[in-house]
Amino acid sequence: MTADKEFPKMIVFGLDHTLWPFKVHVNYVSPFNKVHLHKHSGIDYEDMLFFDDQWKNNIEPAYLNVTCWWVINGLNKIKLNKGLVNWNECHKILQNPKFEISDFKKAENLI
Repeated sequence: MTADKEFPKMIVFGLDHTLWPFKVHVNYVSPFNKVHLHKHSGIDYEDMLFFDDQWKNNIEPAYLNVTCWWVINGLNKIKLNKGLVNWNECHKILQNPKFEISDFKKAENLI
């Protein structure tokens, strides 16, 4: 990333198989889900980037305009950089007052 790029105000990482190769299964309702992150931080959803290894965990935040990056087999430097580049492209598109859904085709080439 170069100096002319913006960065997300918040980056959220799933834990199991995203940051480490282990699975710790605990059933609980997290008080810090993605909806609450906005409420407690004041950071807009479009200023967040979310990394997770499970596709289903990306659905809720994506509907809220959080840029989600699916990291199969865990996170590494290349995937982190691609997620940041993708967030930057999506963020620029969403900030454009002449935004059209077809503009996201440009960001698809980064994957």
